[in-house]
Amino acid sequence: MVAPAGKSPRHTLTEQERQWCLEALLSERHARRIRRAEDKNSSVA
Repeated sequence: MVAPAGKSPRHTLTEQERQWCLEALLSERHARRIRRAEDKNSSVA
């Protein structure tokens, strides 16, 4: 068997970076939900 390659550990996000990513995901999901709700309201009316 071949010896494992010496890989450098993959980059782990800092707490601040994690927070930014979560906020971006949540805001995108929230905006999509609002748009969908507006589309439903406009198609019903």
